[in-house]
Amino acid sequence: MLTSNPEAARFYSEGLTKLRSFDSLTARDLLQKAIAVDPNFSLAHSALASAWSGLGYDAKAKEEGKKAFDLSSNLGPEERLWVEGQDRETDKEWDKAVEVYRALFHSFPDNIDYGLRLANAQNSADKPKDALSTVKSCAGTLWREWLDQDAAADCWRELLSTYGTASAASDAGPSCHSLAARQRRLGKLGEAPGCWSCWS
Repeated sequence: MLTSNPEAARFYSEGLTKLRSFDSLTARDLLQKAIAVDPNFSLAHSALASAWSGLGYDAKAKEEGKKAFDLSSNLGPEERLWVEGQDRETDKEWDKAVEVYRALFHSFPDNIDYGLRLANAQNSADKPKDALSTVKSCAGTLWREWLDQDAAADCWRELLSTYGTASAASDAGPSCHSLAARQRRLGKLGEAPGCWSCWS
């Protein structure tokens, strides 16, 4: 279930914010505090698994992912699938993670996190074309709203000059996305490349 403890909820929220800004170390500490306050908080265990994974502690990530999954029976369907997807990721069960994230993204197509998790799982399952298709779908739903045509054209020209052909530039798009997503999460919107709308 979601926690009814406001202190655990605060630590969890702060931990998620740190995870999204790629600060896994601080996220780990905050999420451990959330779990200390509410040991049955499944989503906090799931987020802690992501933090451990980001720090390179795969065994600890698996342990937390399993705890999260075991505690997820009282969650709603969306949260339960989210926890299962993260558990499959930490176990490196990429085909199963793809199935779970595909179900989530199909049900909630405007949730960019579900789309990006699906693309990551597809890429890890050695399905790069599926991953690119998912990224393009994400682009169609959200990124066009955030980026103007000039930024998209500039990014496309930069990719073309770097990779030489339209095909190679298209294949490079996900790396452009990673930089854009990271810059956005760090609050540096003006520094994020605008490649998404060139795919729509």
